Amino acid sequence: MPMPEAGDFRVQLGDAETKRIRGEIDGMVNQRLHAATKDLWDRLYASIQHVVERLGDPQNVFRDSLISNVSELCDLLPRLNVTGDPELERTRKEVVAKLGKLRPAEIRHNKVERRKAADAAKDIMERMKGFMGHETK
Repeated sequence: MPMPEAGDFRVQLGDAETKRIRGEIDGMVNQRLHAATKDLWDRLYASIQHVVERLGDPQNVFRDSLISNVSELCDLLPRLNVTGDPELERTRKEVVAKLGKLRPAEIRHNKVERRKAADAAKDIMERMKGFMGHETK
């Protein structure tokens, strides 16, 4: 459904009724924007949580896509962040800097680098909980 705008309401009603309907439209738009932003946080959190789970145990096998999926999501986030949430953008940049540049072959064979990557992901994930109000999936 397209996002309606309260100012694009062209029915002749009384002032009170017009104001009420415009308020409902604004409320609906704000709810959808909030839900869309929450979904972005949830997606990013789940992606990082998966990194923590896979890299946290040295016995876990992981594919190159573990890192490429995080990078691809981070590439999409600026276009999907329609509310311009500054904390989401800051977190995205941090994820790119700390996780997006990882080389899977290197962390697969270097236990120290793997532990550093897992710790960085866990640190990001813990900070995200504060912005998400602990409402994670």
